[in-house]
Amino acid sequence: MNRFLLICTLVTLTISLLVLMVESKKKALMIVDVQNCFVEGGSLAVTGGNAIVPVINQIRTDHDQDFDMVVRTQDWHCPHHASFSTMHKGATIFEQKDLLYTKNGTLCSMDSMEDTHGYTGYAPYGVNCTDIASSDLVTLHQTLWPAHCIQHTNDSMFVESLIKKDSDHIQQKGYKCDVDAYSAFYDNGHFEAYSKLAQLMTNNGIETLFVTGIALDYCVYWSALDAAVYTNFSTYVVLDATVGIGQDTIRAAKEDMVAKGVKFINSDELQAVINHGASLSVNKSSLMLVISAITLILLTML
Repeated sequence: MNRFLLICTLVTLTISLLVLMVESKKKALMIVDVQNCFVEGGSLAVTGGNAIVPVINQIRTDHDQDFDMVVRTQDWHCPHHASFSTMHKGATIFEQKDLLYTKNGTLCSMDSMEDTHGYTGYAPYGVNCTDIASSDLVTLHQTLWPAHCIQHTNDSMFVESLIKKDSDHIQQKGYKCDVDAYSAFYDNGHFEAYSKLAQLMTNNGIETLFVTGIALDYCVYWSALDAAVYTNFSTYVVLDATVGIGQDTIRAAKEDMVAKGVKFINSDELQAVINHGASLSVNKSSLMLVISAITLILLTML
């Protein structure tokens, strides 16, 4: 009888401890650059920018309880940012230009640089790189943008109708004057981890990331790519909650994301993905507890 009770106790304890081992994969929602500058009427308006706001709001209304973290990124440029066409003599908006950097991310000054305020070179930043070997320099291909999302202006603020909560983590990016940053995680040269966001998310146990926002072929693309490739999050782009700029760049970005492991869903598929993500994952400390308890009981039975 005692042996039977011990076996029953063993089974009951094992089942109870296995329940403790189970933990749902933690999830985060990222809302990329839903700011006044990127919607109709903004300084770098993306057609259809306003139209995705209700979709993102509906995701929050329906699924906020499913997210362990919500991140809102904010493009946050200084007035004389190196990516602005006004900083390049004779340049036109959306022109492509190669910018040179040292390997530690310092911008090389160029004689062709100026802006409407009279700055030349990359003044007041940038260094003379003429004595640095070309093998020690890094070339970044930069799209020259109109001045946009300038810090502390209404243009850089989040769209008023977007659902915003005090618990959201605000991740500003692009605030270094000499290098652009499309991604929420790194500057465009990957010279350094541009933010501590990846570490913060990891510390919070995040394993799955859902990305929404503006623009699909730029900041959404780079953020999703860095999340999947460099931080190893299981990454989903919610397509109907994003909007892109150009058909060619959208197509290229989507192809690259697929090749790098990013998955695409629409917002009506979100619940199914969340439910699937609740599949069991093992907590190692709980596993050791189960093994120890089973060992102790077996020893008692001998």
